Amino acid sequence: MTKDFIEKYAEHCETMMTSARWELKVLIDSIVRVVKSKYPPAQLLVGLDRYIHATLTMLPQWARHFLVQLMIPPQIPAAVAGRPRA
Repeated sequence: MTKDFIEKYAEHCETMMTSARWELKVLIDSIVRVVKSKYPPAQLLVGLDRYIHATLTMLPQWARHFLVQLMIPPQIPAAVAGRPRA
């Protein structure tokens, strides 16, 4: 019983990984499905990022902002970067 579940789950994971790669057809099919639906979702998550994004949206705004700031390198505004230093 447990072995069957693990095998089926592994197959499911493999299917998800191979079907969610960035292929234009997956994106187009998702958009067409939403456009044709009677009650479209407010947001459509496509690809492997959908799991990360769905998890991040559950966090409070300050936590999301903190994580994004950790992932993005510090940036200097163009107006400041162009000034000669005195």
